[in-house]
Amino acid sequence: MKKLTFLVVIAMALTVFNGCQKENLKPDIGNEVTSQYSLHKSLIEGVENRDGVLIIENQEAFDVLVDKLDEEDQKWNDNFGQTYEDLTEEQLDLLIETTGFSENAVFTAFEEYLSFNSLRAEIFEKQLDWLDNEELDFENDPDNHLIFDDAARVLFNENCEIMIGESIYKLIPENGVVYEIVDGNFETLNVLRAENELSLKSAQINLPNVIIHNEENVLKSTADLFDNCQANIYRHDYKIKGEHMVKIVLSMNNYPWSHTIKAKSKHFKKKRGRWKKRRANLKIYIGGVIRDKECSAVIRNVNLNKSRKGRKLKIKERIGEPSRVSKGEIASWHYVNGEYYGGLILWE
Repeated sequence: MKKLTFLVVIAMALTVFNGCQKENLKPDIGNEVTSQYSLHKSLIEGVENRDGVLIIENQEAFDVLVDKLDEEDQKWNDNFGQTYEDLTEEQLDLLIETTGFSENAVFTAFEEYLSFNSLRAEIFEKQLDWLDNEELDFENDPDNHLIFDDAARVLFNENCEIMIGESIYKLIPENGVVYEIVDGNFETLNVLRAENELSLKSAQINLPNVIIHNEENVLKSTADLFDNCQANIYRHDYKIKGEHMVKIVLSMNNYPWSHTIKAKSKHFKKKRGRWKKRRANLKIYIGGVIRDKECSAVIRNVNLNKSRKGRKLKIKERIGEPSRVSKGEIASWHYVNGEYYGGLILWE
């Protein structure tokens, strides 16, 4: 893969007066930072938009594409920070605001090339509106979604639909139920779309070309679900310390296209009465064990950690096979600027 093209043109250099605090540094009004992301052709090779649903060749191609989008996104944003490595994170935030640098340039370039209305774009716009409230209703944060990975959200449409290989998948985000149309029939997809309250009636869907995954999420209550054995769990919380807020997420999913354990941190800072996404030094640890689909044996010991400077940080590990967790056996710990902000236990 060719090296990421990152063109930064500075019309006027940042001026630092003697005696000024770095934290108070502001770029001159005349400063201009112009950035242009060149979409790598490898990201869209073999990807087709058919009737608003992306078609991807197979499961391996899906995994590779998610990883490539992740890598490109991180390179794009890391290169920006490294270009101005002498600036503080606060100054970089100011530079982003005043120059219009797009942190989502990789994702938007991909979406625009394919003329695709993605789940990522929808959630991003809704969260901007949500953040514009003086008091936040955390339970109604649009970002609270079973697909929490931006690189994966790029590949799903607003209805949580995607075609991988011969199958079309439709995820119900309220409970993790997945409908698989095994012959890729778009007429069947329209039938499912027309069903009212689809998230509540999976057992009533009787179509010969449809397989229903995670149906137990509808047929049993959470408390009774396999007693001490679960999959498709999403946990989140908001940790506030003064003018800083961190959203922390821990998730495990068992979808036909993905078996992963993930954690995420998003950092915000209060500015003029509103929470704004802001850069910080972020770090996440995940520890615990993953069990087989009957929870009878441990198949993976998980010991992950990752850190980076930015507004968000994600860490993940693919399990590679259907799996579950028992109560109290997976947890995450989240740090901001070296300070512990809180953790999550996947299932208590």
